[in-house]
Amino acid sequence: MKSALSKFGLVCAAIVIVIFAITGPMMFRGWWKLRTLDHAFSVYSQAIRTKDYKAAYASGSEAFVLTTSYEEFVKQLQAVETRLGELKDVKQGRTKVQGEGEDPDWVGRVYAVHLYSRGQTDFLYEFRWENDHWRLFGYRELAAH
Repeated sequence: MKSALSKFGLVCAAIVIVIFAITGPMMFRGWWKLRTLDHAFSVYSQAIRTKDYKAAYASGSEAFVLTTSYEEFVKQLQAVETRLGELKDVKQGRTKVQGEGEDPDWVGRVYAVHLYSRGQTDFLYEFRWENDHWRLFGYRELAAH
């Protein structure tokens, strides 16, 4: 009986090792992409807090820059400040990264709360992995409080 349990334990351990060997590299890549997305969003949010709109716009992906002019980008940020007052802080909430395929196309989403002098509002940001960097692909305001 003890021999059968030992063999069963060895088989289970071997299965766990094989599963980890297969999924481990992808899990590590996902963790690393999550950390680098956190950093990219921190740089972006610092730029909009300090009104360094050129730096914030420079974090845009090729598609973002093609569809949103710098002037429109600034106008959108200033419109929210007109409604809610000066932007005081950006609090990063839930962050999610996802990659699929052999050479994954990575997408990252960041939920954030923007705190203004007269209120707050939630935003959802989407980033894409482009040329070895996270680049802003788009954003939308979810709800003002």
